[in-house]
Amino acid sequence: MKLFIVDAFSSKSFKGNPAGVFMISKKLSNDFLQKVASEINLSETAFVESRDDKTFSVEKHFKLRWFTPEVEMKLCGHATLAAAKVLFEHYENVNDILSFYTKSGEITCYKKEDKIEIKLPLNEPDIQEELISFENLSNLKDEEILNCVYNKETQKLLVEIDSLDKLKGVLFDVNKLKSKVFPNALKGLIITTKGDEEFDFYSRYFAPWVGVNEDPVTGSAHTLLYPYWSKKLNKEVLLAKQVSKRGGVMELYEKDGKLIIAGESVITFSGQFQGEAF
Repeated sequence: MKLFIVDAFSSKSFKGNPAGVFMISKKLSNDFLQKVASEINLSETAFVESRDDKTFSVEKHFKLRWFTPEVEMKLCGHATLAAAKVLFEHYENVNDILSFYTKSGEITCYKKEDKIEIKLPLNEPDIQEELISFENLSNLKDEEILNCVYNKETQKLLVEIDSLDKLKGVLFDVNKLKSKVFPNALKGLIITTKGDEEFDFYSRYFAPWVGVNEDPVTGSAHTLLYPYWSKKLNKEVLLAKQVSKRGGVMELYEKDGKLIIAGESVITFSGQFQGEAF
């Protein structure tokens, strides 16, 4: 069973969002998968399942699951991109389109020049929240918050603030953030602001509720960010940047009611599992 670390949404190592990609060819327990993800200790590890190692180069249909160091996730964009990168590049998969069967349904990935495109569900804002105060949780002032919307499917809260400088400088007391009672249950907090001549919008993503204090680049967050900013900006094709310390860039557009995210990635490490699986 082989293991890779892929830096997703970047063309250079040590940028973008690192994901573990664990290739498995036999049934493994949930407990084992969780222990692997905890050992790797990245925001997410993708587990790609096939019948045997040889089929990784010829199959086009795979089972895919994602785990943080603490829990299994229903959807993860950057680790899906990482899994497709390993199949296309390391295994030289002969197909132009790969299908992953996940807890969020079927996700397809396409090769497009030097990028891989991922087709993900769109998640419109469901609830218009009253403006939420973060003053006792962070350095955000109430007057800097412009809007708060929530999506029930992803349990993500999107908070728009008024400048890029403030977005880059946001600091949270993670323990206080986890313990705060929000109007709706949270698995992730998106902080975002309007873009400029270079990017259409910027964001950061925090998910201490699932063991990820700040995620470097988050595909799943953009399933909510895209419809939000597409309507506000009246644009169909958006270029986004997540301004974490590592940073990452993605192109976004809608096709057939789905979100298409295009991004680059690079395989940074590869190895082989040496432990006892059972």
